[in-house]
Amino acid sequence: MEGHGQPPPANAEAGFIFTMSQAENPFVADPYFQRLLAAYLPKDMLAEVTPCFTRFAQDTISSQVKEWNLNAERQQPFVEKHNVWGARHDVDRLVSSEGWRALRKWGAEQGFVAWTLALALSPLAMRLDTANTID
Repeated sequence: MEGHGQPPPANAEAGFIFTMSQAENPFVADPYFQRLLAAYLPKDMLAEVTPCFTRFAQDTISSQVKEWNLNAERQQPFVEKHNVWGARHDVDRLVSSEGWRALRKWGAEQGFVAWTLALALSPLAMRLDTANTID
């Protein structure tokens, strides 16, 4: 086949080699999300949260957070009900990987839980909830 004008088949060293592009900041790269925020958030609130979202989104594509995500995906958490001799624990234990623990700590440091709680308790939440139910 090679003699009939066909290129040789691809292999590990030749042919099409896929390369990953550099990851973009997901917040900055998503104009639709930014338009949605601009439509529902008051201007002063949008001005306040935009730098936070930009920084948070940039952190999500950092090599450290990627490493934690890979570890968390490879080592899924599980519930340990029995000890090594088969006896039942008094309380089941949730066993999670280093990646899961690091992501949990990082999310808390970023104020992720506080953001969602503050949003849930704000008058703006009613507007957003109403927008979600409109078809």
